[in-house]
Amino acid sequence: MLQLPNALSAQDFLDEYWQKTPLELPAALSSKLPKLTDSNIAWLATLDDVESRLVITDRTSPKVTYQVETGPFSDSELSALPERDWTLLVYDVEKHLADFRAWFAEIQFVADWRIDDLMVSLAAPGGNVGPHQDNYDVFLCQQDGIRDWQVGTTGGAASHAQGGHLALLESFTAGSTISAMHNDVLYLPPGTPHWGVAREKCTTYSIGMRAPQQNELGRCYAAAGVGGDNPFTETEASSAGFYADPDLQISESCGSQISTQAINRCRQLTRSETTCRNADLAIAMGCAVTELKAWLVPEMLNSQQVLAALHALKANEYFAIHAMSRFASWQDGRQAFTFVNGQHRSIKYRNLQRLEDLFESRRLTPDMLSEAATDADLQWALSVGLFDLFSPQPLR
Repeated sequence: MLQLPNALSAQDFLDEYWQKTPLELPAALSSKLPKLTDSNIAWLATLDDVESRLVITDRTSPKVTYQVETGPFSDSELSALPERDWTLLVYDVEKHLADFRAWFAEIQFVADWRIDDLMVSLAAPGGNVGPHQDNYDVFLCQQDGIRDWQVGTTGGAASHAQGGHLALLESFTAGSTISAMHNDVLYLPPGTPHWGVAREKCTTYSIGMRAPQQNELGRCYAAAGVGGDNPFTETEASSAGFYADPDLQISESCGSQISTQAINRCRQLTRSETTCRNADLAIAMGCAVTELKAWLVPEMLNSQQVLAALHALKANEYFAIHAMSRFASWQDGRQAFTFVNGQHRSIKYRNLQRLEDLFESRRLTPDMLSEAATDADLQWALSVGLFDLFSPQPLR
């Protein structure tokens, strides 16, 4: 877990800083986290199924501008980069390299479903992506080198005109400057303007949170076939509202579970007169926070394929959960749902803990074969792409 400064407890951090104000966390990271070399990052950026961008800073005119290119890139393109003023961004690293999920364990005060992805930024001296702000919480983790962060005050209009794929702020005034070095972390709440420039060649790991938008929730509500009027349909002006939890409690950091408090916050994004059931809101929420990008969807299987793969599994092997898969769960009394990769299923209450344990361990062992052979809930979870059933791993 992140080492919080000034003897802050996790709940102190949530009460005083979470979604409220930035916080610098010096030497906050564990030294045992997996790391990427420069060549590893470059290799990822050459792959067809990895989202990557290259941002070139152009200082030839009085006003600095940015050129953005999207990957995949060739080895020759990357090897021809100049000595300074560029940044290579690789997204969703943990979905391609499962070991990098270990970075998420540093953020133990939020539930798993609330964490979105791990992005890695490799920057030459002077490299940056311009002044911008995100609509979600982010932990900017400095691994190598030094990056100078300027943190501005909340506000400012964003424009895509100059940066193309970058939503750059039209105006930016720095309120403070922070120099991040090895294992330092900078936490930024949603909407915080910031601008990070590499003082020397550096690598930054960004842990971003998932905050579903009102229109996303409405789309998932409709796609799930819940029925009745869509409670998230509202005026165009309010369709950009994002899920927010400034009152988050440490008691909600319970694995894959979507808390009752989270559903209450979700209700704040619905029409004021809605009488939508909590279960229906939970379906929209669970589907939205587990939905995958189109190019990250793992192959779906049927129950016969699942059982055949399990029968072929040796006693000293296990199947790992697919690194691209996302999941969540929700319960209210004896009613329970599980969510996998944007799909939902009402499950038997007695199966809830079993599935949550499975989600947490991210592995399916031979001793679960008898359960999978007779349990429709478990078969469903496996068949929607949850496990990589073609690559058994040795048990250690």
